[in-house]
Amino acid sequence: MGVPIVEANVGMNLIISQGEIVAYKWGNDQITTATIEVPKPPSEENARLSEQIYLQQQQIEMEKRYHKTINKG
Repeated sequence: MGVPIVEANVGMNLIISQGEIVAYKWGNDQITTATIEVPKPPSEENARLSEQIYLQQQQIEMEKRYHKTINKG
């Protein structure tokens, strides 16, 4: 799940597919290639499904962060 990310920055190229780094190169004047997974086509159903998955994951992550914060004191 997720949108592929292609980043070209000064001295580094990065390609992410399904949340995993699939290619990167360091240095100037580099060409980076990789195969990426194209997400599901846009639709109301796919949007609501992705939204529900995100909200479930967000709740878990926020609980972890909360406990980590209160245990620092």
